[in-house]
Amino acid sequence: MQQYYCKAKLTMFKGQAAQIKQYHLERNVGDNSYQLPMAPAAMARVVPGMYIGRTGAGNSFCISPEQLHEKFNYLGGGQYLCITQAERITTKPNQRLLLAIGADKLQNDINTIYVADSRRFPFLHHKKPILLPKSYILHYQTGAIKDKSLYDLKSSEEFSWLFSLVRQQVA
Repeated sequence: MQQYYCKAKLTMFKGQAAQIKQYHLERNVGDNSYQLPMAPAAMARVVPGMYIGRTGAGNSFCISPEQLHEKFNYLGGGQYLCITQAERITTKPNQRLLLAIGADKLQNDINTIYVADSRRFPFLHHKKPILLPKSYILHYQTGAIKDKSLYDLKSSEEFSWLFSLVRQQVA
């Protein structure tokens, strides 16, 4: 696993006209929610009470207060930092990682897929953690869950939208 980070400036979304204009939000028909244009679907819907912000790379995203607390550390001045260990899933995943996440191998004549233990993936909200090639498994190093053996799963698009590789300095 390699170490990645996301540093972002976040504010609570209150549905104010200035916030809607600042983030170029589009109102969803039929409810009190808005969409962030260009953001991956899983992090594009925002309702008042959620947090909205931009990464250092300029990518906007939305996050619930609970997930912000679980995954990020507050740095001050509206700045938050999330550090994670992550590994990209390939067609032949790392066996140690599969063991750590309690993954089962399901195979037929054509495909092999891996399904992880859903108790270790609390952010998927009762969905089966299916490890698809090119997705990422994350183990957070910041926030309230940093010392727990809990993981998250992100698509390649979501992961690259939020995270940057931590560059190791050579002495």
